[in-house]
Amino acid sequence: VIDYDYIMSLLAKYSSRRPGKTTMTREQLISLIHADAKFLDERTDITDYINTLKAGEGLSEQDIREGYTRFKAEKNAQELTRIAER
Repeated sequence: VIDYDYIMSLLAKYSSRRPGKTTMTREQLISLIHADAKFLDERTDITDYINTLKAGEGLSEQDIREGYTRFKAEKNAQELTRIAER
């Protein structure tokens, strides 16, 4: 079953391994998310967040979760600012 927890786990594995040792590429992670309807609402946010991660960075699953939460909050704040400036 592909769910939010599974995706966070895969992202942590992607981040924790050395670049040459990854079992799943960034593109494969993104394709997995885009293929599942459960992620329809968050597809863009998760994809944008994945693009900020570096293979081998050494982030734990907790780091990934907290980073994604921060990333979404910052992105939403930027969007609200952009709307307010219109």
